[in-house]
Amino acid sequence: MLYSLCVDNKPEYQGHIKGLDGIRGIAIILVMVFHFFVEWPYWTHGNFWINILGFSFRLCDVGVQTFFVLSGYLISGILLDQRSSNGYFFNFISRRTLRIFPLYYSYLLIMLVFFPMLIGEDYTKLFRNFSNGDMFWFFSYSSNVLFFINGHYDYPLFLVVTWSLAVEEQFYLFWPFVIKYFSLKNLFTVVYLLITFSLFCRGYFALTTVDKGSGWTFLVICNFDMLCMGTFIALLLRESNFRKKLWNRITICGLIALPFFVVISFVFKHGIMREVFARFCWGLFSMSLVTLVINNRVKWYVGIVSSTVLTLFGKYSYGLYLMHTIVFAFIVPWNDSQGIFDIVLLFSVYILVSILLSMIVYQVIEKPFLKLKRFFSYS
Repeated sequence: MLYSLCVDNKPEYQGHIKGLDGIRGIAIILVMVFHFFVEWPYWTHGNFWINILGFSFRLCDVGVQTFFVLSGYLISGILLDQRSSNGYFFNFISRRTLRIFPLYYSYLLIMLVFFPMLIGEDYTKLFRNFSNGDMFWFFSYSSNVLFFINGHYDYPLFLVVTWSLAVEEQFYLFWPFVIKYFSLKNLFTVVYLLITFSLFCRGYFALTTVDKGSGWTFLVICNFDMLCMGTFIALLLRESNFRKKLWNRITICGLIALPFFVVISFVFKHGIMREVFARFCWGLFSMSLVTLVINNRVKWYVGIVSSTVLTLFGKYSYGLYLMHTIVFAFIVPWNDSQGIFDIVLLFSVYILVSILLSMIVYQVIEKPFLKLKRFFSYS
C-alpha cells in the first residue's frame, strides 16, 4: 500500500499540472465553507445537529495554509527555474503585479468607496472599527500589520480576508532576492531556519497572548512555515541528485499527520497545541497533497483533484476568495434560518453566486491583464 505512494525516480514536474489546480480548488472550498459555517454561528440557535456541523467545519480554517504551501511551491519553482534569466527581477515583479493588483485594487475601490454609498445608514454599523486612516494599510498590502497593531481584526469579513494577500506580497518582496543569490544547498538551510523561526514565533505568541483575536496569526513571520514548506518541495525536485527517500517520506508522513491534525484541533481550540503542532501537521498534509499529484502514482486521487469541478474552483480561486465575502455580506440578514433545508439552500446560493461573480471578474478584470504577461516572458 505504502509502496504505491512512492516513486523510484524523480517525477516529472515541468509544465502545467492540472491536479495542482484541483488542490487550489480544495483550498478555496475550505475557506468558503469555514466562513459560511463558522463566521455565521448557527450553533447559537440550539439545534444539536447544526451545532455538530458548525463545530466540524471549524477545521476548515486551514484552507489559507494550503494556499500558502501551494504558492510557495509554484512561485519558488518559477524563481528557481528563471534565476539565471535576463530581467529576472523586473519580469517577476511585472508578472506578479499583472496577476494580483488589478482585481485587488478594483475590489478595494468597490468595497471601501462604492459599497458604503450603496448600504447607506448601515455603513456605520458594518464599518464600526474602520477609519479613513486604515485605508493606507489596505491599499499598501499591509492589513495584517494593521490587525496586529490594533490588537484585533474586528472588521467586515470582506476586509479581513485581505490579510493572506498581504502576507504573500510581503513574502515575495524579499524572496526573489533569496532565491537569486543563495545556492541550492544554502536555500535548504534558509528554508529550515525560516520554518523553525516561524514555529517559534507562533509558539511565543500562543503562550503569551490569551486572545487569538490579537491578530498575530496574520503576521508574515508567523506564516513563513507554510510558504517554505512549499518551497522545500520545489527545491527537492531541482536537486541534481534526487533524494528519493526524503521525497517519499514527506508524502507518507504528510498523510500520517492528518489524523493528528484532526485530534489536536478538536481537543485544543487555541493555544500552542493548536497554533503550532496542529498547524504543522496540516502543513505536512498539504505537502503530501502536492507530492501525490506530482508523483502521479495514485490514479484515483489524481483523478479527483483533476476533476472538472475542483479545477474550476481552482481556476477562479482568486476571484472566489474575494467575491465570496461580498455574497456572504448580503446573505447574513437571513441568518435566523434554523432548518437544515434553509441552510442547504442558502449555502447553495452562496456558492453559485460566488462562482458566477468570480467568472465575471475573471473575464472583465483579470483576463485582460493576464494577457499582458506575454510582454514580460523570461528569456
